[in-house]
Parts: sequence; C-alpha cells; structure tokens
Amino acid sequence: MNPNTFDPELVRSLSRMIYGHETWLENVRKEGGRFVVDGMYGHHMVNDRAMPDVYSNIALFGDRGRVENGFELSVEDNCKRLRFDDTGDAVYTVYYDSNNVPWIKNDEGWAMGVKRDFSNVTYAAAYNLLAKKIVSRDGNPGSVVYAALDIMPDTVRPAVGSKVRTQILYEGKPLPKAKAEVFRRGASEADKYTADGQGFFEFPVEEAGTYMILAKHADESKAVEDEYDEAVFESTLVIETA
Repeated sequence: MNPNTFDPELVRSLSRMIYGHETWLENVRKEGGRFVVDGMYGHHMVNDRAMPDVYSNIALFGDRGRVENGFELSVEDNCKRLRFDDTGDAVYTVYYDSNNVPWIKNDEGWAMGVKRDFSNVTYAAAYNLLAKKIVSRDGNPGSVVYAALDIMPDTVRPAVGSKVRTQILYEGKPLPKAKAEVFRRGASEADKYTADGQGFFEFPVEEAGTYMILAKHADESKAVEDEYDEAVFESTLVIETA
C-alpha cells in the first residue's frame, strides 16, 4: 500500500467528516461597512477548528451575479473568516465549496487515495463538502443555485411557530426523495426528513434559535474506474429565526 503523503491535519479533518463532521457558515455581522461570515468545521454546530484550505473555495453572489473581487479570507478565532464589501445588494449568497477528495476503506480502515493505490478495497468514494449562507436584509432567500447539491428554503428568517419549506436540488434540478436533517443549536439530536418527488420538505420552527439544514446525496453514476465507486455530496445551510 502506498504511504499517505497528504498533510496530516487534512487527513485528520477529512476522516472526521467521514464519521460525521460537516462544515457550515454562521455569525453574519457588519464590521466597518463590510459583512463578516465565519466558516466552521465540526458536528451539530459545535466547532472543532478552522477548516483546511481544501474546504474553502469561495463563491460569492450578489443581486447582479457572481462577485469576483472585494472579499478576503483569513484564519481567525478557530474559523475560516470571510469579509466582503456591502455594495447595497438585497441578498448575498456565500458558498464554501471543497475539492473532491477520494477515500477508500479496506482491511486496515479508512485512507485517503484512490482504489488502484490500495489492496483489499471494499469501498471508495470521492467526498465533497459544501457550506452555504444566505445574507438577506428581509429574509428573502434569493434564487442562487450554484452547488452540485444545493439547499433552497422559502425564507432565511423564519418566525417561531412557522414552517420552513425547503427544496433540495442536485445539479440544478429537484432531487426526489432527498435525505435531509435539521438541527437546532442546543438540541439533543437532529430531525430527519425525506423530500417529496420535487425535492421539497417542511420542518417546524418551534423555538427561537439557529437551525442547520443538512443534505446528503451519493451518486454512483460519478464512479471512476480504479478510483472510486461513487461521489458523496454533503451540503449545509444555516438560518436564524426572526
């Protein structure tokens, strides 16, 4: 078996993802006329540490389309912090997208790499993590769909006592029977949902707070011979009650 030549911290972080870690974006605020967003990595909204660079390929959209400059990314306070100019747009949509990273499982456990580099491989997949955040002045989510596996709610500022109607899309199209989880910060566990034939599901907002919507999808059609058996996508969107 070929030895791992990847950065040890990257290997550690990606292995945690396989066993249940995710990325998310939160803590939107204004500083000196700029928006600030924190990129987190952990589980159920408990941050572990700043995500590796491979997780934070930035895509930023405003009312007029993709924003190519006027933003910066840095590691601060145990997170990957994004700052971008407020140019007066009604809705900004932020994505932290990861590179596809192949992993295999064999008799020795999990390892980063492709099938042809290991023996006795029982499973191999390319993993992609994505975190999305919608910065809206009035709760309107806008219409930006950019990620391979994307999440679009009907509001990002729900009122307590309401329901959030959410659609899961894959490659720009509704994903029938999509699997999703919703976790409220401070809750003991996540609620699980299966979307309808058009990728929609609803969840109740019973308490004030911060909610993470998480979607996962495995696509065997993305298999590459001698590399991996499927591509696995995991996306999150965090919203706060009004």
